[in-house]
Amino acid sequence: MFVRVVHRHGWQVETVRDAGVVESVMLASREEAIEYAESLAPEWIEVGDITGLETPAQQHAWTTLRRRADGSYATSALKWQARSGS
Repeated sequence: MFVRVVHRHGWQVETVRDAGVVESVMLASREEAIEYAESLAPEWIEVGDITGLETPAQQHAWTTLRRRADGSYATSALKWQARSGS
């Protein structure tokens, strides 16, 4: 299972399961979305924050969280940025 938390029009949590099935839940805040994503207990959570909101430089800045042995999550070294389609 793979989980992506992304800021679009609200905070969307996308869950991709082994069969490629994508489930999507919209939440009001980043904190709620990450808490929900963590409750699913995936190995990795990809988080997409918008930088430069409503400017020509608007893009998603992606950070990846990895589950630790104790079940908590920590920021990994995997990060990148991509132009936002919204």
